[in-house]
Amino acid sequence: MIYLSNDNRRQRRKLLLATLIVIALFGIDILTHGFIRAQVRVVGSAVWRAADGMVRGMTGSGILATRSKLARENEELKHQVAQLKERLTAVRAAEVENQELRTIAHMAALQNGVAAPIISSLKASPYGTFLIGAGASEGVQRGATVLSKEGFVIGEVTEVAAHQALVKELFASRSKLDTRVGTIPITLLGSGGGNAVGEAPRGSQIATGTPVSVPSLGGRLVGLVGKTEGNVSTPSVKVYVRTPVNIETIRFVYVVNVR
Repeated sequence: MIYLSNDNRRQRRKLLLATLIVIALFGIDILTHGFIRAQVRVVGSAVWRAADGMVRGMTGSGILATRSKLARENEELKHQVAQLKERLTAVRAAEVENQELRTIAHMAALQNGVAAPIISSLKASPYGTFLIGAGASEGVQRGATVLSKEGFVIGEVTEVAAHQALVKELFASRSKLDTRVGTIPITLLGSGGGNAVGEAPRGSQIATGTPVSVPSLGGRLVGLVGKTEGNVSTPSVKVYVRTPVNIETIRFVYVVNVR
């Protein structure tokens, strides 16, 4: 309790002293007609100008300016890199497209037909169909055979408009196709995405990679054997066939009318 009382006295003395100083300053300021207030304003203004100048100097030409400049330069460089990546992607896509067109142009030298771009996504259609950008005006006929740039049959034209045509995939889901796997006749059932499956007689020796052709299409190739299941003891040999091209990434096809 004694220490608390001494502390209270000290606090009161400090408060009394501060009050007396403030009263004295007000009294002096009144007697000097505001001289002290004017001096305080002058000093405060000088301090403010000095601080403002320091901040401006640091921002305009000092460390902060350097960091700000580097940040702007980094953003500009990032923007330029993004633009270059976009241009590079466009150039690579154009190179792939030109290569496909050159390959199809080589096919055109061997047989009459029409080169056409695919203008709809194969993924978007649940019916195994897609649109091409060529139609009756370009000489495309219903029943025409549609080839990949590698020369494999991938579909048949089912509907024709002036400048478009609808193509059904040869291996569309639930489709049937009479083929020859090597020399063995097999009926394939399409499962979509360029894949099909069929059954060969028991004991058939069919190697992986054996070409698969369609007699009704002039013996054109439609795919290769991917794998087989079965042996001499099974009732039949299951044969899995695939088109050796990615159907979903093809951008150009070659259309040959059936004569």
